[in-house]
Amino acid sequence: MRSGGDSGPEESEKTETTSPRVKVFTCSWGQLEGAGSNLGDRVILESQIRDLLECNRAFEIGVASAAPHYTRKTLGIRPFSTAGGRVRALLRGIAWADVVVVGGGELIQDTSSLLYSPFNLFPVLASALRGKPSFAWAIGVGQAEELREWTRLLAGMVLRRAAGLTVRDAPSRQTLLELGVPAKNVWKTADCAFRYSDRFVAGEDRADSSLLAVAPRNTSARQGRLLPIETRKRLGLHREADPLPRRRAWATLLDRHIERWGGRVRFVPFHTGSLSSSDHVECSEIASLMRHSGSTEIVDTGHMTMDSVLDAFSECRVTLGVPLHAAVLAVVTGSLPVSLPYASKGHRFMSEVGLSQLCADSGRIESEDDVDRVVAMLDSAWSDETGSRSRSIRARERLAKESARNLELFRKACSV
Repeated sequence: MRSGGDSGPEESEKTETTSPRVKVFTCSWGQLEGAGSNLGDRVILESQIRDLLECNRAFEIGVASAAPHYTRKTLGIRPFSTAGGRVRALLRGIAWADVVVVGGGELIQDTSSLLYSPFNLFPVLASALRGKPSFAWAIGVGQAEELREWTRLLAGMVLRRAAGLTVRDAPSRQTLLELGVPAKNVWKTADCAFRYSDRFVAGEDRADSSLLAVAPRNTSARQGRLLPIETRKRLGLHREADPLPRRRAWATLLDRHIERWGGRVRFVPFHTGSLSSSDHVECSEIASLMRHSGSTEIVDTGHMTMDSVLDAFSECRVTLGVPLHAAVLAVVTGSLPVSLPYASKGHRFMSEVGLSQLCADSGRIESEDDVDRVVAMLDSAWSDETGSRSRSIRARERLAKESARNLELFRKACSV
């Protein structure tokens, strides 16, 4: 797979051989689509950077990047340009590194593309062939039909070579054990994003806010095809389903919320990059169909710092979202999540935080019945008659402690 992007002199610079710092190359997707184009991947990468750079500057960090100048200037880490192809960027980063990190995020699943899992597993194998340790950092693993049999075989063979793995939920750990990964090498921790919990006061809630955060997404392309959607679009193989029924249903449910509770809707687009459909377009189109479009706003996540993004969530009473990290960042910041997941990772997270009653069976909203079900969950969260907010706050405190162990276990497994 290839990607265009800025190129620059960063990679030609000589690494100082006298530097005592351990070179860590993270295979995070946080910069693969360019500057700030996927909020979930960004928060994962930036939390890893935060952990590693807090260790008395013991680590130098590198990442594959479609926007090298942005990566170096904004994140302060070494970029390996993807201008010559993503695999080539990964190989250069692995050759440079002392230790290789894969994840976080859903490391293996077959719903986005059948090439997704091999691409994510490749760095572990490449590191082993070079005699370098690799570590999976707060990963998730697809469940049941989300993994083809050949993916299971490949993942089991490759991940046994990792020095250690931390996983963000218990089902992911169980799946890895079933694939033959030694139990002594797999630890249950929590999603990377919970490292940002210390920015928010324990016990503080948003019950008096009139803001609803909304993160829609078009997930119709996630059908387990061989090629990723960006490649299918480039080759003219992708045919988009009519988006109007979905967008009208979203507009209807948001209008009903405003008419019952008042306040404003804050759209938060998570994905604005090239690998999927644009969430920003989805937000704009839904808002245009609403009767109360004047009570909406769309935040420009692609040009906001992570602190600003977190603050935007923290001002909202409830977050209604399709992407996993819409729910994660809601819990981190004190907003109460209502999740419309398109994959099992959303269900696993909402179960982890004790909020399964606020998790829909599917992220698809197209019919009147779909709208009624989501409105009922949204009403329950807004009124909080079941104590969901208190459970969410308690879960945040627990998961923040577990997330802090990712760095500790990385250092232990890789002896750094």
